[in-house]
Amino acid sequence: MNTIDIFPWDDNFNTGLPTIDEQHRKLVHLLNRLAGQLTQEADELDLAPLFDELVAYTVYHFETEERIWNTFMGGDAHEIAHRNNHASFVRYVQQTRNSLHTRPQTEVAEEALGFLTRWLASHILETDRAMAYTVRAIQDGMPLEVAKQHAARQMSGATRTLVDIILSIYATLSSNTLRLLRELAEHRQARIALSDAKDALEKSGRLLQTIIDTVPMRVFWKDRDLRYLGCNPVFARDAGKSAPAELIGKDDYALTWAPEADIYRADDRAVIESGVAKLGYEEPQTTPDGHQIYLRSSKVPLTGSDGSIIGVLGIYEDITDRTEAQKALHESEERLRLALGVANQGWFDLDLPSGRVDLSPNYASIIGHADGDFETNLSNWFANIHPDDVEALQRKFAACLRSGGPESMEYRRRTRSGDWIWLESVGKIVQWDASGKPLRMIGIHTDISARKKASEEQRRLNRALRLLSECNLALVRGDDESQLLNHICRLVVESGGYVMAWVGYADNDSQKSVQPVARSGYEEGYLDNVRISWDHNLDIGRGPTGSAIWSGETQINQDVASNPGLGPWRAAATQRGYRSSIALPLRHDGTVFGALTIYAAEPHAFHKDEITLLEELAANLSFGIRALRTRAQREAAIAANRAKSSFIANMSHEIRTPLNAINGMVHLLRRDGVDEQQEGRLAKIEDASQHLLEIINTVLDLSKIEADKLELADDPVDLHALLQRAAAMVQERVHGKHLQLSITLSPDPAPLLRGDATRLQQALLNYLANAVKFTEAGHIRLNCEITADDGDCAWVRFTVQDTGIGIAPDALARLFSAFEQADNSTTRQYGGTGLGLAITRKLAELMQGETGAESTPGEGSTFWFTARLKHAAHTARAANPTTDLTNAESTLRQRFAGSRVLLVEDEPTNREVAKLFLEDVALAVDIAVDGLEAVSRARSQPYDVILMDMQMPHLDGLDASRQIRCLPGHAHTPIIAMTANAFADDRQRCLAAGMDDFIAKPFAPEQLFAMLLQSLANRGT
Repeated sequence: MNTIDIFPWDDNFNTGLPTIDEQHRKLVHLLNRLAGQLTQEADELDLAPLFDELVAYTVYHFETEERIWNTFMGGDAHEIAHRNNHASFVRYVQQTRNSLHTRPQTEVAEEALGFLTRWLASHILETDRAMAYTVRAIQDGMPLEVAKQHAARQMSGATRTLVDIILSIYATLSSNTLRLLRELAEHRQARIALSDAKDALEKSGRLLQTIIDTVPMRVFWKDRDLRYLGCNPVFARDAGKSAPAELIGKDDYALTWAPEADIYRADDRAVIESGVAKLGYEEPQTTPDGHQIYLRSSKVPLTGSDGSIIGVLGIYEDITDRTEAQKALHESEERLRLALGVANQGWFDLDLPSGRVDLSPNYASIIGHADGDFETNLSNWFANIHPDDVEALQRKFAACLRSGGPESMEYRRRTRSGDWIWLESVGKIVQWDASGKPLRMIGIHTDISARKKASEEQRRLNRALRLLSECNLALVRGDDESQLLNHICRLVVESGGYVMAWVGYADNDSQKSVQPVARSGYEEGYLDNVRISWDHNLDIGRGPTGSAIWSGETQINQDVASNPGLGPWRAAATQRGYRSSIALPLRHDGTVFGALTIYAAEPHAFHKDEITLLEELAANLSFGIRALRTRAQREAAIAANRAKSSFIANMSHEIRTPLNAINGMVHLLRRDGVDEQQEGRLAKIEDASQHLLEIINTVLDLSKIEADKLELADDPVDLHALLQRAAAMVQERVHGKHLQLSITLSPDPAPLLRGDATRLQQALLNYLANAVKFTEAGHIRLNCEITADDGDCAWVRFTVQDTGIGIAPDALARLFSAFEQADNSTTRQYGGTGLGLAITRKLAELMQGETGAESTPGEGSTFWFTARLKHAAHTARAANPTTDLTNAESTLRQRFAGSRVLLVEDEPTNREVAKLFLEDVALAVDIAVDGLEAVSRARSQPYDVILMDMQMPHLDGLDASRQIRCLPGHAHTPIIAMTANAFADDRQRCLAAGMDDFIAKPFAPEQLFAMLLQSLANRGT
């Protein structure tokens, strides 16, 4: 079978997926076979098997493709669209194959060949290639959406250019091949026609007679004496004769139309004598029954074989119905003209051969002319159409000439004043010549300017609404001021359809300059090359943007060409196609800080409703900017607070380290024995150290709360035990001042709850300590009651009431603020940091509770707080465990004497004190002064326990612990963090680094011994 490579394969068509590429080659081969078929003789064409093969292979290929696409992109919109495209293609090929039964095979093949070439080239080069790029990207590990973006980039740039070039080449190649195939077909038909011509010539005589006899036109011919030589049957019937032979030799006087004989004969004689035909004219005729009809006649000279005129040949048709219709049409036109005049529409009547136009009297006023001063024709009409509308109007006009209409067209026409109005014209052909050429068009002109204006205003309003909606979404999602402003400007241009938008901020320099901070659209250096101010005393400060800033009001510039305030910028704006603009002030806290300025390509572009929406957009943008700035300030404040907390934590560490040394030295001095006076002095040192530690802990607690680092425990809370422990902690001081302390719990026994017992106790101690401090005589009452219960949680109210000095009303309101006291004077009697009540309030708030106080100076005070605690219905009541710190020291000596301990500590005094503590309980101690030395010692020998400081030079305790855990034999060696870092997350960091326990400096020797005992005992088991 012949083939024509209408679609020669090229490696540029490869997608990179071998299976797909091989099947594409097969489809191209089938396409080229189809082209080759068209070179065969018409009777040799048999396209049905080829179409069947094409359908079958296409279905097979598409199934292969769709399995691949579905595997990697199943359910994606591109995959679904691709599948639908395949189905449409298969339906087309099947329908085309079915049409072979009803249409010429050559026609079907040519049509299918053009479609298949264009479709297949586009599908292989664009759609399949893009899908293949996506699949290959997914195979490389990319997520679907990233893979699609990757494929889009691959399809852009040079690849996009190559695809466009190839598509263009194959479009041309397809067109040229089809033209070649048509020429081949025409050649075959010409050869057939040449063969048929011989037969046709032989039958021409008979055919001519048959035509004359059967043509619906009346045909006759006369000799030079104007006697009939012959006619066709229908002519004979019009004359009242049964056959043409009955007219031969007769003249017109002898027939039924004798009244018109002189007219007919005069026309005949003129044609014979002049040799010039008379065509397409109308004339009357009397019928055999005496009625009158109307004819359209044509007469030509009848010549003999030598070329001489031997008579006249004539034809005519009965146009009586048409003539009557034209009369009716004329009457209808008159009525139409009357109706149009009443409706203030203008009618037109166009004579097409001459271009002359008749118009209704009111048309002149529609286009701004006075009666009597307006004349026009077809050429003049086109000359006054808006240049942008001429081409489309000419196409509509030509369509009306072809179809006869009616055709409707909208366009802009120039008025007498030079403005433009919108007209809608409807035209219809009402008269043709004998050849079917249009002669006359009538129609109406309607002024639709108001309708167009309303439609344009609605369009602008819709785009403003859409723009407002999209900008509001951007404001919600924006988190960076510069990005937000540029995004808004881009939306104004892309969604709003404006040509340019920019945001300018007002500077307070000497020129009061306006600095562009965001822009989008056709700008081309416009903002870089112009100076704008918001000082209305300067020429450059009286433009829309500057005026909007200094006045605080929206500035609308409806025409750049005529606005006097646009002088400094008119040339640059006009050059870029800016015809109108609007400047919208941006406000923050009542002050205008900038403006959003928008440019349009047409004058008078901003309608009042659109302006209202744009003003709302500017207000929302101002709010968004204010929100972003507030957020930035808040984040800065949070960062500052965290920095403060970090500073306090570091200071706590620095103070705890020497406190640990002080406490350790006090312990060692007591161990060596002191006299009564020395014991008193050591007690004072110990009390001062303990007081300083309490202050540090209080400040650190407040810092933890403010830094959101304080995490509440979720442990069983026994309210009875909680109250007893809190009271016990102040009992010694209560007895020392001879006060009475009472406890009340309601209900008693109370249900077991869950919460942070330690923090509840801390809050109570803050209240109790203040009550003891400020009460010299009388009593202190500690009350607790459950005020509400919803089955899941209970609301508990704690109250501490005293008979102390009381608090003045002006001081009561500020008591719960940090660093505030009732008496802040330098001569105050009572000391303290002023943080206890602030911490209590913050703890209560963390427990979803509140705090408060009532007081009467001289009579006493009542402080209360509430907390929301969960029920612990299924948790057994646990005893309050106590650690036998006294026995820990003796137990260590008895059970673990000689155990080897690695002490890692960089501070010399703390190192010395800790070493003495450990040796005092008969432990063998090795020293490391930093993390590197600790790792080295652990590598060289095993240890029973390691005491590790956190902050050390060269290698800190966390990294040292991680490295030690990796050493042979130290996977389970107890490592105890011994550090002055007291935050809860410090403990977590230690545990995460592989440590087993945590002890905060300063610590009592008994605490260290208890922790060592537990670690060594666990190791032994």
